Amino acid sequence: MLAKVNWTKIAINDLESVFNYIAEIEDRPETARLMIKKIIEGVDQIKSFPESGRQGRVKGTKELIIVTTPFIVVYRMKKDSLEILTVLHHARKWE
Repeated sequence: MLAKVNWTKIAINDLESVFNYIAEIEDRPETARLMIKKIIEGVDQIKSFPESGRQGRVKGTKELIIVTTPFIVVYRMKKDSLEILTVLHHARKWE
């Protein structure tokens, strides 16, 4: 099953923040592009296997750990789609 993926405004802003921090603050634009690519590739994988994420910290959510990065994608499964709620650094609290 290929689920439709809907990104919330918060999740889109999170991606932009990740990119901007790595590209501008750390002055590593190529690393920033690679990080965003890995996050998007992870989301593409859960389109086929939405149950593959771990149980989320917040009830009704799932969390996808983006391997080789410090980021987690938090999502919610709906009847015929996935809703990407936020992208957060593993050390950041989310409730």
